[in-house]
Amino acid sequence: MDSLLQFIEFKDLTSWSVSHLVENQFNYNKKYELVRIGDFLKRNKTQIILQDEIEYKRVTIKLNNGGVFLRDKKYGKEIGTKKQYLIKKGQFLLSKIDARNGAFGVVTDEVDGAIITADFFAYDIDIDKIDPYFLVLTTTTEQFKKFAQSASSGTTGRQRINEKRFLDTKIPLPPLDKQKEIVGNVIQYEKKLNELRNEYINLVNEFENELFVQNEKKEELLQFIEFKDLSSWSVKNYLSSEISSIYKIVKLGDFIKEEKEKIKPFEYPNDEFKILGVNNKIGLFDNEIKLGKNINQAYKIVKDGFLAYNPYRVNVGSIGLKTNKQKFNLISPAYVVFSCKNGLLPEYLFLIFKMDTFNKIINENTRGSVRQILAFDILENLKIPLPPLDKQKEMIEKIQTNLKEQEKAIKNKKLALKEFEMEIFEKNIK
Repeated sequence: MDSLLQFIEFKDLTSWSVSHLVENQFNYNKKYELVRIGDFLKRNKTQIILQDEIEYKRVTIKLNNGGVFLRDKKYGKEIGTKKQYLIKKGQFLLSKIDARNGAFGVVTDEVDGAIITADFFAYDIDIDKIDPYFLVLTTTTEQFKKFAQSASSGTTGRQRINEKRFLDTKIPLPPLDKQKEIVGNVIQYEKKLNELRNEYINLVNEFENELFVQNEKKEELLQFIEFKDLSSWSVKNYLSSEISSIYKIVKLGDFIKEEKEKIKPFEYPNDEFKILGVNNKIGLFDNEIKLGKNINQAYKIVKDGFLAYNPYRVNVGSIGLKTNKQKFNLISPAYVVFSCKNGLLPEYLFLIFKMDTFNKIINENTRGSVRQILAFDILENLKIPLPPLDKQKEMIEKIQTNLKEQEKAIKNKKLALKEFEMEIFEKNIK
């Protein structure tokens, strides 16, 4: 119930700031003891001076508690800031700038021994008091993210979290065995999801090995190609793009058609409309960008079964397949939109685009000296293996079964996270 007068017990007092107290009054479950974050996290400042000849790992923390990952590897001579800090496996890491957006995580094996700048905080975790995963899950909650936003200050886009306010904040801390019990379901479904994602990668690799046969390097000084198979006057591109397969090799131009139908916003039935975007991991997705009638630029129409890609951003998986899951059907006119025909299933071609072998072919054939472009006329001249329809369907079915299982695991994980929040937080009463 809302009240003009709020009370806080002296033992829970961490600051004399009224705004700090009001903003950080979480509805935590009162059956668990509230413990100051600084009581189980201790700042680690293992400083290092970078050496030019040594290669260092650098990290990135994904927003919304996406985790800590390897950003890149660079030699000291390539890094401008020489004074940095070492991190190690098991530490709790946060970004001073993006903490308000959920940039928290635990250091993994992959980034053990990596370096960070002063824009990150690294903490040793007292594992006798708190389970690291329990801490991570607590920081994923909406209430905690709101706290992180309120505890950050500075100009828009460069707000940094106040470390003292962060460490002085109290969270509910069940006994260690209870913590492990609470996070158990989330860990179970996350493990299942990771297994399915690895299975997906293995499936793509399995199909790639079946479809593409690696040619042995030809030793002949003189090689021939029939004029009808010539797609480019570039000798380099011909030699590097040659593929073999147990299935028929076809030129994409015989099986795809560019779709150029457009519509202008003022011709669209609504005052506002939304357009599609392309996500490298999931293909096409519903983009929330809204445009009004005053926009004169025409947008391309994408129907179910059509594929689309940005010719200026060509990389692995940078293509989208429109399905009935996407509610919108318009995309930026900068994108190439095309359909499949003559026994080439769009889902199969979408799978081909996920394969390293085909992306290598794309990269070898893109046009441009500074900015690489995959124009549609280039795509038309590329070749792919084309199995019979029943074989294409078999591959697609296995992939789609895996993706459905992934969706199920994601839903189960979300439910487990909800149960975690219900255990830690009390319901808001308004």
